[in-house]
Formats: sequence, structure tokens, C-alpha cells
Amino acid sequence: MGGLSHEDVAQRFLQSEAVNFGALGKFVADFGPELLVHDAGWHGVNFGRFNILACMMPAVDAARLVGSVRLASQVVAAIEGSVAEG
Repeated sequence: MGGLSHEDVAQRFLQSEAVNFGALGKFVADFGPELLVHDAGWHGVNFGRFNILACMMPAVDAARLVGSVRLASQVVAAIEGSVAEG
């Protein structure tokens, strides 16, 4: 991409209207409460500087892919502690 910054790419992505944020928000607002009460899956939308992730995955599949989130947080804490000490 020859010198494009993340901000350049993000701006072009937004201008392309490849994601309809209004429709995505409406989906979450309309369907989210029912999922919270009646479903055992892992559902969500994550927006961040480096990603847009929409995940509609059964809990067992999420656990298979991600593993133990509690264990992962302990590993991160240990790594951060070793970096801080080093």
C-alpha cells in the first residue's frame, strides 16, 4: 500500500460504506436482549482502532478457538509483570 497510514486506510474504509453501522446497531438493539436471555452462544460486535469484529458463535466453538479466557488473562498478567520487572 506504499506509505498509507492506518488512519488513511480506516478513513477510506469508512468512506466506502462497506459496513452499515446503523443497520449493525439496529440488529444488536433489536436482537441482543433476546440473545442475552435465551442463548448460550457468544455474540457481539467489537469496534476498535484496528478491527471490526462481529462474532456469532456457539459458546462451545468459542471455547475451542479461544480456550480459557480466565487462563488467558492470567498469562497476560504474568507476561506484563515480567516485562515490567525486566
